[in-house]
Amino acid sequence: MMKDPINTELLQRIRSVISDARNYVSRQVNFTQIVSNWLVGRMIVEDEQKGNKSAEYGTFAIKYLSDNLTKEFGSGYDQSNLRRFRSFYLLYPIQDALLNIELQNLNTNKNHPLTRIMDLNLSWTHHRILLKVDNKNAREFYLQEANQNMWSTRALERQVNSLYYERIISSQHKEEVKAEANKKTKELIYFEFN
Repeated sequence: MMKDPINTELLQRIRSVISDARNYVSRQVNFTQIVSNWLVGRMIVEDEQKGNKSAEYGTFAIKYLSDNLTKEFGSGYDQSNLRRFRSFYLLYPIQDALLNIELQNLNTNKNHPLTRIMDLNLSWTHHRILLKVDNKNAREFYLQEANQNMWSTRALERQVNSLYYERIISSQHKEEVKAEANKKTKELIYFEFN
């Protein structure tokens, strides 16, 4: 039997570098997408606050923006997504004193709402699912659980749809409910990757 001419330790180190680089790029893309969506939402809200608060104006503005942005950048800027961006901003608004913060300063300014969002390992799709959760406490619970347990978007959606938060709150056997939910989430993750 011929010995492998390549050092397996070298192979592992190279794999690690490539994997780390891919993860870094993925996080940067995710960060950029979330910040971009939040900023678009902020601009829409700021435009509405200049005295253009009528539903008629809002509908026209969203349609106008969607038509033009979709032509230039594709379907990610349809009317429903622009409304999501607006809602996303409203969930994480900034204080007036912070309106002029540059993107480069987000990592050093712990008061900026985007800093907290970026500290999480959640994608825009995670946040889109969380936008559907009206109860602030439930949304915060799902946000923390998804981040802590590294839920995929399918796992998060399953937990939201199965009213996991409500079952935890109303149960006297919280640990049993959590164990059952974690088991089902692990099964879902297994099937996603196999």
